[in-house]
Amino acid sequence: MANVATVGSDSVSIEQSRVHVAVALSDRGRLEPLRVQVPIQLECSRGAGSSLKFFLTANQRTDRRLRITPNISDVEFELEINGRVWRRGWLRDLNTPEFCSVDLDSWGRMNDDAVQLQIVLSGKLSTTASDPEWLAIEYPHCQ
Repeated sequence: MANVATVGSDSVSIEQSRVHVAVALSDRGRLEPLRVQVPIQLECSRGAGSSLKFFLTANQRTDRRLRITPNISDVEFELEINGRVWRRGWLRDLNTPEFCSVDLDSWGRMNDDAVQLQIVLSGKLSTTASDPEWLAIEYPHCQ
């Protein structure tokens, strides 16, 4: 399922399917920094296990063979789990997908069946970058 949401005058793409959630910023004409918060709810029953596993990826991959170089935008990300910041950093530092494992018992749950995530992207997009800036949570599952 893919959809495009407009927040003010900023173009924000949100794509969600069974295997991933991605948030992209694509408004390059702005001079001031922007900030976008996207809440996500994952079903994760207690019977499925007490840890959430996923890959955290961004468009900042570098591959010399394919001549892929990352954008040079100053975009910071935060990943919140159940209302607390779990990971914070710069998109440009995510050169390879990171495997993440979160112990849900130590991070708490809002209820027995759901884990509340929130992706926050903030900063200024490069005017020379050809692609949008994006962050994705891929293959989330409880174990």
